[in-house]
Amino acid sequence: MKHAAWNKTIQRAIAGETVAVFGIGDLGHLAVQFAAKMGFRTVAIARGADKAPLAQGLDATHYIDSGATDATEALQALGGAAVILVTAPAACEGEATSGSLR
Repeated sequence: MKHAAWNKTIQRAIAGETVAVFGIGDLGHLAVQFAAKMGFRTVAIARGADKAPLAQGLDATHYIDSGATDATEALQALGGAAVILVTAPAACEGEATSGSLR
């Protein structure tokens, strides 16, 4: 993730608002950590219950298992997100969560 792209994207939210990160692999794990350290309520979204401990270790406020639940509905139940960062190659699923933007 390029620094300028991160800054432009994250400027859409203010500390305390929700930032969702779809995919917590190579780039996503960094995005979760940055967002958490910047004071955002951070929601990590990935496939598999086995990723929940990783998300917790990265300081995500919430974890959504997109393999077990509808990520859009789960994110909306948390109040939606000011920013959704899609770092996973499954872009079609990431696009579906855009309905959770506030």
